[in-house]
Amino acid sequence: MQHVNEQLIQFPKAFVHIPLFVNVVPTTLLDSRFLPWIQSWSRQMQELKASIFLEITEQVPYEAAQLIEVVNTLRNDGIRVGLDDVGQGFSTLEALSVLEPDFIKIDRSLIRNITLFPGKQRMLHLLVDYMGSGHAVVAEGVETQDDLLTIKELRLALSQGYFWSKPLELQHKIDFWKQQL
Repeated sequence: MQHVNEQLIQFPKAFVHIPLFVNVVPTTLLDSRFLPWIQSWSRQMQELKASIFLEITEQVPYEAAQLIEVVNTLRNDGIRVGLDDVGQGFSTLEALSVLEPDFIKIDRSLIRNITLFPGKQRMLHLLVDYMGSGHAVVAEGVETQDDLLTIKELRLALSQGYFWSKPLELQHKIDFWKQQL
């Protein structure tokens, strides 16, 4: 948690309009030190809070019901919580229905070559409808212009992947955004 705190402090206040997605494993959410830490951070970094999106990863199996209290507390504090790698993990459907995330990130396995597979397109369409908006769904693993055009046709507003850039460390992202200003 200290490492994340040090990195977030570096995030310039001029970039508050740029979303910053932070991965968190379910066991971290359940750690008794997590909520006090994030609430303390949230009070100190009030202006950045709206830019932070916590994404629950599905690297290990978990019971979504165990996270409800923590997720609701985070939401009440103004922090958005979502699910990462939807379509790839252990408990996606349970987590979608129990946690009702603010956003979801679709696993690249459903995005890669989506242009070629009508079943992937139907699945993505259903997930956009479930979330209520393409602004609440992020396509991971966009690598080609064809895939980008297809997800746009399916009303997705947000995407990430090698089509845009290779993954960058926070400092490289900060340097990139400074050049854009």
